[in-house]
Amino acid sequence: MTHPTPTLRTALFHLAAAGLVASLFAGCDDAAPAPEAEPTATPASALPSAPTPDEQPLLAATAPAAAAPSSARLEGPSGAELSAPEEVAPRGPELRRVGDVAVRRMALSRRVEAREPVDPDDVFTASSDRLYAFFDVRNDGEDEAYLSVTFEGPAGRSTGHVELSVPAGAPRWRTWAWTRHATEPGTWQAVLRDEGGALLARHDFVVE
Repeated sequence: MTHPTPTLRTALFHLAAAGLVASLFAGCDDAAPAPEAEPTATPASALPSAPTPDEQPLLAATAPAAAAPSSARLEGPSGAELSAPEEVAPRGPELRRVGDVAVRRMALSRRVEAREPVDPDDVFTASSDRLYAFFDVRNDGEDEAYLSVTFEGPAGRSTGHVELSVPAGAPRWRTWAWTRHATEPGTWQAVLRDEGGALLARHDFVVE
């Protein structure tokens, strides 16, 4: 068996030592954990910012809801029932003051008792019974006032033409006129005028 020479042993020793050192360095590289990256600050310009008033998101416009159909129906002329127009109720009396004479009250009725109208109305059944026009008049003048009453009906018909008088200085004077000829169906007026023809009072009524 041949033994290596001292020179060869020395070379082999150095060669083995170099290999051991190389293996140690290689193992250290594999086992060491990779260093964690330092967190970097995000520039302020890169951060999301709250929208300014000009940048606020616009709300989507919502179309108005369709109006619910009305329960009332407009019927056309195709067989729908059309209600007849209601008869307009007569107006109340129109009372005026002319000069010293003022009409305080007016009423229509079929009877006058104790100087007052009984059951005043403005709708009457056609009849030959008396129809009264009642007045409560004030005369502040120093002279007696002369008045006239007419009952004016359809087609320009006029009846009555009753003359009345109110004493001078009377604070309240109840008087009346009547007719039996307001019999034609339709709208009528009882009219009170002064001596010069100026309107003092009138009252619409209906004869049925």
